[in-house]
Amino acid sequence: MTTDLTLSSVLERTKLLRAKQERIVALQTENAAIHLNMAQLQHAVILASLSSNSIFNRDDASQIILARAATSVQLLKGSLQALRQEVQSHSSQLCNDCNTLSTTMSTFLQKMSKSVELNALQEKYRKEKLKRKQLHNTLVELRGNIQVCCRVRPVLESDSNGLVGQRASVCISCTDEETICIWQHKTSISGSTLQQERQYEFDRVFSPSEGQRAVFEEIKPLLTSLLDGYNVCIMAYGQTGSGKTHTMVGENGGVAPCRQPGILPLVSEELFRLMEEKEQVDVMKFEVQVSVTEVYNEQIQDLLALEMVPAKRGAISEAWGMEATHVTTTTVRNSSETMSLVNLGMEHRASDSTLLNIHSSRSHLIITLTITAGSSTKVAAMATPASSQKSSPLQSPVGSPPKSSIDSMSASAPDHLSAPPTFKTKLQLVDLAGSECVGASGATGSALRETQCINKSLSALSDVLTALADGKRHHIPYRNSILTHCLQDSIGGDAKLVVLLCVSPTSQHTSESHRVLRFGSQMRQVQRGPTKKHNSSAKKT
Repeated sequence: MTTDLTLSSVLERTKLLRAKQERIVALQTENAAIHLNMAQLQHAVILASLSSNSIFNRDDASQIILARAATSVQLLKGSLQALRQEVQSHSSQLCNDCNTLSTTMSTFLQKMSKSVELNALQEKYRKEKLKRKQLHNTLVELRGNIQVCCRVRPVLESDSNGLVGQRASVCISCTDEETICIWQHKTSISGSTLQQERQYEFDRVFSPSEGQRAVFEEIKPLLTSLLDGYNVCIMAYGQTGSGKTHTMVGENGGVAPCRQPGILPLVSEELFRLMEEKEQVDVMKFEVQVSVTEVYNEQIQDLLALEMVPAKRGAISEAWGMEATHVTTTTVRNSSETMSLVNLGMEHRASDSTLLNIHSSRSHLIITLTITAGSSTKVAAMATPASSQKSSPLQSPVGSPPKSSIDSMSASAPDHLSAPPTFKTKLQLVDLAGSECVGASGATGSALRETQCINKSLSALSDVLTALADGKRHHIPYRNSILTHCLQDSIGGDAKLVVLLCVSPTSQHTSESHRVLRFGSQMRQVQRGPTKKHNSSAKKT
């Protein structure tokens, strides 16, 4: 019984267990179905969530785009505003530019009108300048193609012959600016003393109280003629010790500083000043060349040469006169360089001691300044070195231009439309040797020959002047002396000649002073034809 109960309970328990297991399986199946449904639901939720996020993202992108669009609109509004302001600014600037252009056009038209007036004024200036040249040279010709001046030097301590406290007697007085009076005491046969007085008239008389500047002012107008194309010659004549070299060069050789500069330094300084003015006004170019020579014992000596070799006489040209060959010429740029060259040459000048002067010049000194004028290219072409010239100890030489290279400006063309005229002129400064006779100089030996040669050349100069003063002679004896041959175009040519007679005021030199003054009177009688400008119209022979 017990066994049946146990079996029955086991069966019941087994049934219950099976039922539980079945229930567990059913629950598990149901749970699996639930999990599957949940998974499906989760998937749906995820899909829904993704769809929702996509919608949200789209809304955000739209908002971003809208924000960016709003920002762009604001920027466009700012740019539009700036553009409007820039347009307004440009419009204002355009109005200002139009006003400026209108003013500029008005000014341009005024300048065009003034340019026409300027051209007319330039043409008028050219004509007035030409007229000024003609009037100036007419004035010079009216004063005489040969201008003779006389200068009386002051009484020096050496004139008292070494007598202390005594003053030499004076035999010359200047009556006025054109008259000089000289008297001489002579003893008659009866033993009485007679006073003979004679007056001489010249273009200008300088008293002992007048300085170097007064002499220069008398010569100064000739520099204008020189730059107008005319040759100019300044010659100092007188006995030894009468102040010729002092008048021509001045104290200290004319080198600055100098209290009493002579004609040469004053002339060269003024000449370079005038050339600078003409270069600025007339757009011209000038070149100045210097040569220093002497006529010693009837030979031409080049004082700037390294070796003292006699130069040779060149050919006579109607345009340029006689020019010595193998002579050193040096280009200078100012008065200082000119005086340095002149002093270098004067160191080689022949001199000796005589009764009249311890340092007596025994030669005729000729200082030549050759001025070439024109455009820069033409001046350079005219200044091509010539084979006949030597090098200078200071600077390489620039030769004289060939005569065929000389041009002239057309007279009908205005200055501003054509090239400036090209020409070459000469300024010669001649310091003649002492004119005293042999007896007065007390020369002997070689000095005697020097004196004879000096007097021979001065006598030949007097003969030439006599022949020129006659006016009827067909032959003028220029070739009788080297001096007159060298100065042919200065004495009888077309140069403007100034002769400075230098005399001593003391009685011991009365006879020599008479000789000098008579020479000057003879020169005043010389009548020459009208002067000629040195341009291409001058013919050559």
